[in-house]
Amino acid sequence: MRAVVQIRRGKKNESAFGDRMRGCGPRWQVVEDLFNLHCQRLGFNDDERETFYDLPTTFRRPYGQLSLF
Repeated sequence: MRAVVQIRRGKKNESAFGDRMRGCGPRWQVVEDLFNLHCQRLGFNDDERETFYDLPTTFRRPYGQLSLF
């Protein structure tokens, strides 16, 4: 709980819109750096990554069901 209070400038919560998911101080900087490092490692911020529609697929459309009717 002390870490939350430290990140929130002495408050236990923040009710202002847009400030709930932000913090301040050196501990918060470590959280942001760690998040950015993992995003970079996993390739989440790459603009050149393949989209869902560009990926090859093994899906085949079913074709035998219409003959049942």
